[in-house]
Amino acid sequence: MSVRIAFAVALLLPAAGCMEPDFVMRQKESVLYILFVVEKMSQEGRTAEAEEILEKALPRVAEEDVPLLVARLTQVRELAVRYGAYESPLEVRNGKFTSTRDGAEMAYIPMSGPAQIGWMAPPWTLPHRRAYISAFFIDRYEVTNRQYRAFLKYVNENSDAPFRHATQDGEADHTPRIDPEEESTVPSDYFTNPRYDDRPVVGITWFDAFAYASWAGKRLPTEAEWEKAARGEESPSGQGGPYFPWGNSYSEGLANMYYAVYAPEGAAAYETSPDMLPSVPGKPGSNPGDASVFGVFDLAGNVSEFCMDEFHRYFSPPDSTTIVCRARGRFYTHALVPRDARVVRGGSFATGNLSVLGIFPIIGRWGLAPWSRTGHVGFRCALSLPLTPATRNVLEAAVESVKDRWHRDAAGGGSPESGPGR
Repeated sequence: MSVRIAFAVALLLPAAGCMEPDFVMRQKESVLYILFVVEKMSQEGRTAEAEEILEKALPRVAEEDVPLLVARLTQVRELAVRYGAYESPLEVRNGKFTSTRDGAEMAYIPMSGPAQIGWMAPPWTLPHRRAYISAFFIDRYEVTNRQYRAFLKYVNENSDAPFRHATQDGEADHTPRIDPEEESTVPSDYFTNPRYDDRPVVGITWFDAFAYASWAGKRLPTEAEWEKAARGEESPSGQGGPYFPWGNSYSEGLANMYYAVYAPEGAAAYETSPDMLPSVPGKPGSNPGDASVFGVFDLAGNVSEFCMDEFHRYFSPPDSTTIVCRARGRFYTHALVPRDARVVRGGSFATGNLSVLGIFPIIGRWGLAPWSRTGHVGFRCALSLPLTPATRNVLEAAVESVKDRWHRDAAGGGSPESGPGR
């Protein structure tokens, strides 16, 4: 066994009597490190070594992490078989990285070592942790009604079977809709009226988002990837970047969310009249101030977004009703979030700056059951590219694009482009 394999697997070996929430968090961070190592090896074409790491780690991980590693093992084996015939789902068009299936423009997020995720403001930004995040691509803009309609047309004419999540039972109707019990301001013709074609799709479930991403040859971003794309590079002090895409303080008008302040008696007094609040999401990219240093838009506002992760991945379930996370010797519960919930990140047009996802729009987290629909949650896709003959030119261009951005930043000019470019 190589030194790297031995180290990765050794991280998972439990100490006697340590199966408590703090250890659970350490173990899950070890699983992330193994996935990080495997992804890097896959990008380098070292699939045999990656397969060996996964096989040796499987007997040692927690039961809920087994499906994650098995799925990755399957991907590695498939790549090993079709390495030379792998077709890239991404290409370079006019200097931009564009999805070959849904036409989405993507941003390249380089690897920069362990990143700080979350913040010590319990319970909605826990757990504060370090995560190993390999280089990846992420959609610069949220998926729109127009893009989602192309996916619907395909699955209605063919089948959603190749794209469906393994835990989704029976036939699925992926048509977006708003739960009639939800007090949503989204108009009834939002999904059919051409005037909303270039607005973010909402009213979809996590299963719908997963299927769309698979159809597009991509995937949903992990919440660690989402947060890195929103916060940028880790700060020199190790605090993990700003709390907003534009800095550490809330600024009215930069994001598509409404602004409120506390009145003397403690009630929320709106700086923007509640009667003037936006009733629908804006066109992606129409708030150029809400952009990260990587040129990824609408992370603090517009619509909140589904991520790949289960909400309670870093939490220990001591019984059937209570979920807890331990931080600095204290326990925090998340009783309001369903046990099988998926992570939701970012604020929205229906979010005020005094809400959980308004105060902490890019470090705060929430969860929805995977079959839930709401009028203010959409999604964007991510992609990890292995280094193959078909992807070499894209990856080389991605690295060069980052070098160019860093060069412009050093010269004092590197601000993200404005507008969606559609």
